[in-house]
Amino acid sequence: MKITRIILFVFLLSACNFKNGQKENVSQNHQKDQPVDALKKANISSTSKTDFKLDCFLQSESGDTIGMVQIKPLLDNKDVFSSLIITGHGSFQNDTLYSIKGFILSNGKGIDTKVSDQNLYGYRFVSKHKDSFMILALYDNGKGVSDNIWIRWNYKTKIFEIFKV
Repeated sequence: MKITRIILFVFLLSACNFKNGQKENVSQNHQKDQPVDALKKANISSTSKTDFKLDCFLQSESGDTIGMVQIKPLLDNKDVFSSLIITGHGSFQNDTLYSIKGFILSNGKGIDTKVSDQNLYGYRFVSKHKDSFMILALYDNGKGVSDNIWIRWNYKTKIFEIFKV
């Protein structure tokens, strides 16, 4: 009986290690598929979770935390970021609720919008609110700017999206 338990334990341990190795290979292969050309244009190096820093938390009208905003600041200008990720909190935990990578802004349904990728330098916050924020896309090393982009939580559809005025 003890031998059977030991064999079963070793088998389960091997299976877990094999599964973890597969996840690492999948994430490494996924990183290779990133749009490198667009990232170079946007002054973005390869994206790594350690390059991101916590910026703020977004809350619902009732005060519950919806998501955590993390940005990847540019090395030469800490007020400007190249990428943004809003990860879920509470019932949306471990979900990516919104992301900005290069010139593509995406939410849970897919691509929300694209900004021009010609001479894209990065993004800067204009304002931050309880359940939304406003950013600008910066061009030509920060000399040119886009119109304001207001990203807010849609309470009806439960996604972050661009609010069109």
